[in-house]
Amino acid sequence: MGPPATPRTTLTRARPTTRGSSTNPRRPGREPATTTRSVRTARSGQTTVHRGVTIGRSRVVSPRIAPTAARTPGRNSGGSVAAPPAGRRPDSTTAGDPKTSQRGAVVVLVSSPLGVSAGVLLIVGTAIGQYVGFGGVALGYLSNRGFTWEQMRSYLGVRVPTLRELAVVVAGYVAVVLLLVVVAGIASMFLPEPAENQAVDTTTENPGIVPFMILMMFLVVGPMEELLFRGIVQNRLRERFPAIPAIAIASAIFAAVHVVALAGSLTGMLVTVFILFFPATVFGAVYEYTGNLVVPALLHALHNSVIVGLIFLAPEEAGSILALVALAGL
Repeated sequence: MGPPATPRTTLTRARPTTRGSSTNPRRPGREPATTTRSVRTARSGQTTVHRGVTIGRSRVVSPRIAPTAARTPGRNSGGSVAAPPAGRRPDSTTAGDPKTSQRGAVVVLVSSPLGVSAGVLLIVGTAIGQYVGFGGVALGYLSNRGFTWEQMRSYLGVRVPTLRELAVVVAGYVAVVLLLVVVAGIASMFLPEPAENQAVDTTTENPGIVPFMILMMFLVVGPMEELLFRGIVQNRLRERFPAIPAIAIASAIFAAVHVVALAGSLTGMLVTVFILFFPATVFGAVYEYTGNLVVPALLHALHNSVIVGLIFLAPEEAGSILALVALAGL
């Protein structure tokens, strides 16, 4: 018999893994698969695969195998998503992407001027409407009756208020608040929800205009509304009726005119007009008591300014009695 047969050893280079192969992809941070060595024994016919075999003094490394997918749990039903092709930038919708940040900045820069413009439109439109509408009608009426400027001032009672009259402003404001708390509380229990004032909504959405709104209350809204409804309407009614009917009728007209600034159902508007009637009676009573048109104008402006401040400082109070009170007076 001859010498025993020597087993043959065959060295083969591993083939690169292709797409769709069942071979597990290389995990990040690990070295690529190295050269495999298949040792086939002639006698047994079995094949044993060894990884990273050193042949002689050199280490044979297989070609780099590109991963077919990047493991990202929770992204789809299979627990993985395909990695982006080499050289392609990630989706720009991801967090931290510069283009996404730039688009966000553009949105802010575009939307802010639009919000400010809405507030400016409210202020400018109110000023023009009050001066031309209320002021123009009042002065036109007095001029048509033949009043001179001096007679107009005397008829309306326009003069610098005294300290006593300023104290009446403070007392009148306390009376307005107490009266509105009671009326608004009753309305919240027995009446439908009042309509919203559009000026309140615009101010809430544009808090930057609050200082200008407060200034407008003292320079535009208070003087012009009191000029027309107390100086003209109530004075004219006082020429024919006693104080209480004149104040009541003028207050009802004042409240009804504010319907144009409301948004909501007809029932809600009627509820708001009902609430507005009560502070108007206080304005009328103060004018009747002092005979100075500046006093109810200051009271009206103070009341509205506090409302604007509450809208800015406590917008979360919407729907409460405070919100119902805030609806009255703008």
